[in-house]
Amino acid sequence: MAKNIGQGAIHTSRGRFHGSMERTAKSPVNIESKINPGQPWSSFMYGPLSEELFKKAASDVYAYRDEPFTLASGQQSHHYFNCKKITLRPELLSLLCRILRDEIFPEFDLQAEAVGGLTLGADPITLGLSLAFYEKNKKVLPLIVRKEAKGHGT
Repeated sequence: MAKNIGQGAIHTSRGRFHGSMERTAKSPVNIESKINPGQPWSSFMYGPLSEELFKKAASDVYAYRDEPFTLASGQQSHHYFNCKKITLRPELLSLLCRILRDEIFPEFDLQAEAVGGLTLGADPITLGLSLAFYEKNKKVLPLIVRKEAKGHGT
């Protein structure tokens, strides 16, 4: 039996999945139970694609400091992920989107008709994930979410 978990986002302490999703299970999605706070990268090491991305990008993408970083949001964090080092490199973006499609979505029994996130940072992932699903003959529409409505057009 499919359970609709609604529009918007599934929030975790490490981020969120955006879009309208269905879960093919009787219980709600519990992403937090899969996350090991002491080892942020190990939380998402589900398979060989994840390990490959980790080996290629970890030193460029992730940093930890005892003195917290100030994020663009103004919040403080000891962990910093520079995701542009992945999302703006086609070979790594493709790998990330295959991880989402082949490892993360199955791990949480997620099915999507659309994926999206706040522009500008989510745009490459949104389109890349849509293309990754298309490679498997599944239509998942990319959505771009603006902070504010445009004053013209659609």
